[in-house]
Amino acid sequence: VQTCALPISTETSSDEEGTGRLEAESPLMRCPRDGAPLDAVTFMSVKMDTCAYCDSAWLDADELRALHHLETDLVEGTGLDTTDPRGSVTCPSCAVVMQTRFFSDARRVVIDRCPQCAGIWLDSGELKIILNEAFQRRTQG
Repeated sequence: VQTCALPISTETSSDEEGTGRLEAESPLMRCPRDGAPLDAVTFMSVKMDTCAYCDSAWLDADELRALHHLETDLVEGTGLDTTDPRGSVTCPSCAVVMQTRFFSDARRVVIDRCPQCAGIWLDSGELKIILNEAFQRRTQG
């Protein structure tokens, strides 16, 4: 049973081969936090990979931007690099150590970004905070 803090579609979508089931981008990507297999899901018309065990999500380059509708995946700024008290994680797509930084200068969310493929790992609850912040930024001009 898939659990998620956000309403993610559990409907299957036809893939290019016509199997009717979405597959993870690579042959069995795994959660960098707990090693569980990632499942492809669609949220707000964006296909992303989620961990049903820890409720985290992997977004390929530009998928976060497609969700929050800001100019770039991450808000630009200086001094946003940080460390994650949970430790560093390895990219589920490239297997390189991901960089840790704040999503924005508001410093509400620490995200992990792959320096090679620009994919973003979001731990449980982080996407909701980012979407709320992005909405505030868009409405405030």
